[in-house]
Amino acid sequence: MSGPTPITAPYRLTFAYTVALFEHKARFYCDAHPSGDPSGFDVGVRAGFTDPGVSTLGERFFLRMAPFYNVASTSFNSWLLELRSGTVWVFASSGTITQAPTGAGSVELANQVAITGKATDNTNYPRYVYEGTFGTAAKFVAAGALNANARALANYYYDLDGADINTDAWAWALTRGGAFAQRWLAWVVDTNEKLRRERRIK
Repeated sequence: MSGPTPITAPYRLTFAYTVALFEHKARFYCDAHPSGDPSGFDVGVRAGFTDPGVSTLGERFFLRMAPFYNVASTSFNSWLLELRSGTVWVFASSGTITQAPTGAGSVELANQVAITGKATDNTNYPRYVYEGTFGTAAKFVAAGALNANARALANYYYDLDGADINTDAWAWALTRGGAFAQRWLAWVVDTNEKLRRERRIK
């Protein structure tokens, strides 16, 4: 059995959010270059898009996340850009988030949604979001079966409707091996066993 794909993407961008006192991190790989953006960097994009400033990316991510979280239990915290130097990630830039949760549901502890798909090199490319109001365990493989908020978040990663903009992950996010997302496969809601143990509800 082969191990994980070696990391060849040159930068890593992390978005941090806290749900009921547990901090979660959404990590993305990307390419970046110096610019006049307040962060000091723009990210590189696939053909058909213009390079956005790193300082704009967290706001777009958390805008898509906002309907799944209640401000009473969740905060959207920060973003961190790091450059890979050998086997070490080195600080490049960071900032805070102004977008706030907009959902009204109660926190659903120890759950997750996996937004799964394939990358342009045909490797699997799942994306995970934790402890949002995703509902009971379910799997959807047709875009039409997703509600508006779920479809917007799936679009953020996989451009289901062909209308993404340059701050969506579809435009700039890379796999560990440096490939872009290619096609969406499924939206899967289930419990997260590690979180169940850490929350002491298992």
